[in-house]
Amino acid sequence: MEKSRNIHFTAILLTLLLWSFACQLVQQSAIQADFGPIRKIGPIAVAQVVDGDTIRLVDGTLVRLIGVDTPESNHPEVPVQRFAEEARQFLENKIEQFPVTLEVFTRNEKDKYGRLLAYVYLGEKLLNAEIIKRGYGYAYTRFPFSKLDEFVDFEREARGKQYGLWNYSLTDGRVTHILNQYDSLSNVGKQEYDRMMSELIKKYSKP
Repeated sequence: MEKSRNIHFTAILLTLLLWSFACQLVQQSAIQADFGPIRKIGPIAVAQVVDGDTIRLVDGTLVRLIGVDTPESNHPEVPVQRFAEEARQFLENKIEQFPVTLEVFTRNEKDKYGRLLAYVYLGEKLLNAEIIKRGYGYAYTRFPFSKLDEFVDFEREARGKQYGLWNYSLTDGRVTHILNQYDSLSNVGKQEYDRMMSELIKKYSKP
């Protein structure tokens, strides 16, 4: 029982730490501040769901959802990450064959990759928020945006309920992914990993 408890909490710690490291390395997309006049687009059909936070409209426009980031599946320098396909499938199931409406802030319409930055609505539902609420992505806090506080609250709630990628079950494939990535960490990173893991095991082990 004690060994099982230790393994469980070790897996939780590894999950949280690697996710933190991954966020620092992967979050290079410049989601700019979106304050300013709003321009509405649509309703318009979606031609393709590129990944969990990027879509292509029927007119060819590539759209990056503001304020949300999902595990990478199309980054040229990053392997496909755990839960990337689930996030993409969630978004695809939501908008397949349904038109969407975009809210674009004219002061900062595009990111450095030329993607249109937008809040994407399906009817009255804001898909940017739904992705975070259901645990398919997290609030992108690197740059300010008008709904930042709301999105952070949505992520906190999803974490607390262990929705989606925040599920700490040992059957979650992220645990294997974490262990596979351990060797790629720097010595400092490994030491920090081991230190925090030891503290957590000590804290939750039986006396």
